[in-house]
Amino acid sequence: MKFSIKDKGIGIYLGAAAFILSLVTVILYATAYNSVSSSLALLIVGMIVLIGTVVAVFFIKTHWLNLGFLVAAMLFGIALVTGLNVQLDGIGYVIAGLNPYSTISTYVSSAIIGIITLIVTVVASFFGVNKSEE
Repeated sequence: MKFSIKDKGIGIYLGAAAFILSLVTVILYATAYNSVSSSLALLIVGMIVLIGTVVAVFFIKTHWLNLGFLVAAMLFGIALVTGLNVQLDGIGYVIAGLNPYSTISTYVSSAIIGIITLIVTVVASFFGVNKSEE
């Protein structure tokens, strides 16, 4: 078994970049004030699916692996929506001037990076993971 990245497509590189972004998102969300454990669990499962897809490319040569990127993107999207649901009161308090921005700054940072991760993951699903698929 040869581990060569010469025959890998652009989707694998975007998937690896999305994994790094998802790792940053998980770290920031875990440290955010008033974070939800179910959203954190969805982010972690999405991250595991993403790295599993990237690693599986080296063992399995099929175009169906692109679906792993879509599953990870769906998990990231669900996690972002459920995480936002809990933060709405905090965001309202900041807008009303009752709390300082520092109470939601970590969540906002994790949400922005999470949205970028979601976009990169969806874009990665459209590109082939092997050069023969592009």
